[in-house]
Amino acid sequence: MEPKLTRSFASSNPLLSRRGGRQKLLEYYEDGMVQLFNLKEDIGEQIDLSDREPGKAAELTEMLHRWRESTGARMMEPNPDYKYDERKSD
Repeated sequence: MEPKLTRSFASSNPLLSRRGGRQKLLEYYEDGMVQLFNLKEDIGEQIDLSDREPGKAAELTEMLHRWRESTGARMMEPNPDYKYDERKSD
């Protein structure tokens, strides 16, 4: 079965997700961190299996990257003109 591209709303950080069977991979844009979850046993996505199953995490990450390249999807880039305003942070 071909893994499906999915959306994830578990984080406010930009990310892509990919589902392969019962497993779901999240890859975060900002730092490239990945998380792997078993949706059958952990529907709430609380237990990250990426360290315990590095082969599966790498497989789904590669599939996600191939999909992104095949569609021409552009990665987000920092805005060089952005200026953080500390007065608006409260």
